[in-house]
Amino acid sequence: MATTTATIERPKAATRTAPVSRTSRFASLTALGLLTLLSATVLGYHPFAEDAGIYLAGVKYNLQPANYAFNSAFITHHMQLSIFSDLIAGMVRMTHLSLEVCAFATYLLLLAASVCGAFSLSRRIFPSPAMQWAAVTTFALTLSTPVAGTALYLADPYLTGRSFITPLALFATCALLDRRWVFSLACVLGAALFHPLMAIYLVAFLLSLAIAQSKQPRWLIAMPLLAIVTGGVITLQQHTVAESPAYISAVLTRTYFYLSQWQWYEDLGILLPILLLAVLARLMRGRWNSAATSLALAAITAGVSVAMVSLLFVHPESHSHLLARVQVLREFLYIYCFMFLMVGAVLGHWLLQARPWRWAIYIAILSCGLFAVQRSLYPASPHLQLPGSQHSSNAWEQAFLWVRNNTPRDAVFALDPHYISATGEDALGFRVTAERSSLADYSKDGGAAAIFPSLAEAWQLQTTATTNINNISDTERRNRLTPLGVTWIVLSRNAVTTLDCPYANSAVRVCKL
Repeated sequence: MATTTATIERPKAATRTAPVSRTSRFASLTALGLLTLLSATVLGYHPFAEDAGIYLAGVKYNLQPANYAFNSAFITHHMQLSIFSDLIAGMVRMTHLSLEVCAFATYLLLLAASVCGAFSLSRRIFPSPAMQWAAVTTFALTLSTPVAGTALYLADPYLTGRSFITPLALFATCALLDRRWVFSLACVLGAALFHPLMAIYLVAFLLSLAIAQSKQPRWLIAMPLLAIVTGGVITLQQHTVAESPAYISAVLTRTYFYLSQWQWYEDLGILLPILLLAVLARLMRGRWNSAATSLALAAITAGVSVAMVSLLFVHPESHSHLLARVQVLREFLYIYCFMFLMVGAVLGHWLLQARPWRWAIYIAILSCGLFAVQRSLYPASPHLQLPGSQHSSNAWEQAFLWVRNNTPRDAVFALDPHYISATGEDALGFRVTAERSSLADYSKDGGAAAIFPSLAEAWQLQTTATTNINNISDTERRNRLTPLGVTWIVLSRNAVTTLDCPYANSAVRVCKL
């Protein structure tokens, strides 16, 4: 898969790549295509799981708002900050293809763009083909890695606005190394259109990289100081801001916002990448391409900066939770990406080299291990839920699809607020699958309420009403839910009820309230 030389010479040009022949370009594109397919196989595809339940519900709201006449604010607040729903809905209208087909095609395209961006960056910072291909291979196969304490993965097994960020970040970094400022800025602006918060942290990283590349890299020490001062100013400015009890309840449910509430292994997820990058920066200094050292130093600086802000100013007992909800530690998504590229390059140089059998063992171990982890996250669903699948093996999805096909468009549903965490549910979103309105849930709608304070009151009222609905009487269900406009209810299969339940399976029953 790759070749290398016996020794590595220091390149004369730091960031420019040599031209390649047409045959070599075709071979590279073929290899990158195969890596993309392997990456997709390891990562899997679950179109309506987790955050896709929010983002694709926004697309469906764009296409058919009548399906979400009630409680639409939990969908539309995310739509206001991103062109994602308009773009995907526009694709559906223009191509006359189903949303499922358009979403899957976009998912694969962005995955391919991420792999190509990683390869493009690797060619700029690593001098030998073995290092370059080991870097991109490691990156492609580790996209399912969770970023410690952020509730993010390097790439999600579904399509969201964040899916656009990683390829844009990689190409923005390439452009900055090439001193193509306009193109780098265009990538940042593109990222801001899809996810403004992640674009802010991309700017922070690129600024650190620009300083690291300058003739005065010692100025990098000013970045953590600037971050601390900024965090202190924001904290002081927010001292007089009053937050509602409902909002405080919502934001405190997101324990990953606060370093003090992390488990010890999550702390290692912050500390180890910084230490590892420091070792790699020392190792690469004066030995390989200077851009690789600059990239490592920039990642270390950005990581230390946000970690200091989080340690000093983000606490559950803080008067204001503004810094908590902007989630400064999301900076580590970029740090993890560049860390895996560098780790892969080092393995390519010292371990893999031009030994096909070593490559085969490395790829097999990495891909099979991470495939097994991904498979365990969604055990009740197919690993690749491709468009056009007629039957689902997930009992919860079967029930949600029955709701889509057999209930009125204006129906309002209630489910246990923790239904997403139920055994066999596989984090499937009700609204996006059933295409019906529902009361707020604890997990995803709680995250929305933690970011958008205006949703907190409705979130608290509705989750309180649905708490423990599987174990209360029908009379109490009516007393709690009827005032909120609920007309249907999804109960667990073992719930005791005399309600009319026209659908039931091994997991749930769907009943008229």
